[in-house]
Amino acid sequence: MLRCRLSVFPFVLLMGCYGNIGLDGATDEIDEVADFDGVGGGGDNNGDGADGSGDDSGLDTDGDGIPNGTEGYDDPDGDGLPNSEDGDSDGDGIPDSMEGTDDSDGDGIPDFLDLDSDSDGVADSDEGYDDIDDDGVPNYLDEDSDGDGTDDGSDLDMDGDGIANSDEASGDSDGDGTADSSDADSDNDGVLDGDEVDEGTDPTSNDSDGDGWTDLQEDACGSDPLDPESACSGGNYQVPSYDVSSIVVEYETQIQLGDIMFILDETCSMTGTLDDVAANFDSVASEIATLIPDLTFGVASFDDYNYGEMGSGADKPFHPRQQQTTDLAAARGALSALTADGGDDWSESTVEALFQAAAGAGYDQNCNGQFDEGTDVRPFQANPLDAFGGTVAGTYEAGVAGTGSLGGNGFRQGAVPILVYATDATVRNSLAPYGEGPKGATPPIGCAVDAVPPMLDAALDAINARAIGVAAGTTDAVPAMESVAQFTDSWVDLDGDGAPSSGEWMVYASDNYDIVDQVISGIEQFTSNVTYDLTMEAEDPSGALASVDPPAYYDVPALNTVSFTITLQPSPDTLATMFSDTVFVVPTTLYGDGEVILAEWDLNFVVSVSP
Repeated sequence: MLRCRLSVFPFVLLMGCYGNIGLDGATDEIDEVADFDGVGGGGDNNGDGADGSGDDSGLDTDGDGIPNGTEGYDDPDGDGLPNSEDGDSDGDGIPDSMEGTDDSDGDGIPDFLDLDSDSDGVADSDEGYDDIDDDGVPNYLDEDSDGDGTDDGSDLDMDGDGIANSDEASGDSDGDGTADSSDADSDNDGVLDGDEVDEGTDPTSNDSDGDGWTDLQEDACGSDPLDPESACSGGNYQVPSYDVSSIVVEYETQIQLGDIMFILDETCSMTGTLDDVAANFDSVASEIATLIPDLTFGVASFDDYNYGEMGSGADKPFHPRQQQTTDLAAARGALSALTADGGDDWSESTVEALFQAAAGAGYDQNCNGQFDEGTDVRPFQANPLDAFGGTVAGTYEAGVAGTGSLGGNGFRQGAVPILVYATDATVRNSLAPYGEGPKGATPPIGCAVDAVPPMLDAALDAINARAIGVAAGTTDAVPAMESVAQFTDSWVDLDGDGAPSSGEWMVYASDNYDIVDQVISGIEQFTSNVTYDLTMEAEDPSGALASVDPPAYYDVPALNTVSFTITLQPSPDTLATMFSDTVFVVPTTLYGDGEVILAEWDLNFVVSVSP
């Protein structure tokens, strides 16, 4: 594992380029000879330290903190600038503002003019002003820069990176003013040279495999910095430290996680539908996988309430068969095990089945607080608000592969639950005034009513789910399914007018009992046209993320392209130094309606401080 070199620079630096700060000589002269106080004879008329006779020795022309009179007007580095106008008078790559007027080695030459300020036999220009041993003394003043007990003048590996000085020579791979032989991170990529040697990456190149991602970025994201075919995913950005940067991030929106639950009428007349779905499950799963990349499947069935002439035998308003799972064999097996039988009258308990699938509340037909195997439905997870007050064990199994824990069948956080239900019969309790179930319109006090569309609406909304209804064999269920779709906001905006209209309810009819084509068509329309309010959330570990704009988009179809502008202001907390970049990763998630994941994207930032 490559390690990031994160050293905090102990000196006060002027970040950015160290340019030469000069004044117009003619203007200087005019200012100095002008008699601002109205009294002739010179004096320091403008308070700049000069005596008014043209003498600028009190000025600091290059702004390095050293007066012109102290710096003098020689040009020892031969760059055409006198010391008074030269931010690096001796040309050693270390600013005069840092070196100052001290004489660290006592040789009579102030550091800003001394080419070897610590007299260790190694030129300041080779040592540079990093502090590779973190002892608070910059290399050019530290006789033992790497703190290994050997003076730099005798040390065959001055920066202690495991590479001999002779092999690194005096090259400066990253252009930071420090020779590679004294630079613990010669390519400034944030990975120490010694670690790069151990890992086989190139200490003189910040991108060893040339794939556009720095070695430290690849270390952070887990890809191979030596394999150009292995790279990070997400956005690749380089930003300067201490400055404000605006980055435009574009997202291709798509429902990322889908939890498909089949809820099928299991009464006598539905044999054809049960056989069709079981036989074609693999192709259905394959088709849906092209629309939603991360899927689980669940299975349930229903007959009717086991009450009076509504149902008989083993009939129940809801049978949980398979909790949401990524195990396709388990889902396939649950579908294959469904058997068409039972059902006395024509209407079925479709609304109750959908409600139980969405809410997992359980059903206590006689409201006695006791579970009756012949008529009742267990809750998904026992809790004080379920039909039995938390006294009856639920059906939830934590060990099911890929499952979640939400709703009534283990839906996942961030996924959109899609409840695909099918029946050939009319739907009990689908239309007001309701009251068709065992409990009637006025159940006993303290007894929960049989499920009705408003209850279903709240349950689906709580998990951000949608219901797709398929009328099999007959159209008897279509009016009720459309009513349920209206209550539960289950529609797709095919005409783009922002409002549901005829033909946009998620209800489909088959003229026979084969429904697979209708199921696939419904999910395809849903994933393409369902609209969401979009918001982006970012996990910023560095404190550099200042703002995201816009805060939200409204009523955007699920398949779309949107962009956000992210404002960044990396600070010293990012630990970028003049001699070693740092990398931080900002995971971002695009949410629909605050819950459904529509995109996930890592923003990989290289933070640099330019010399």
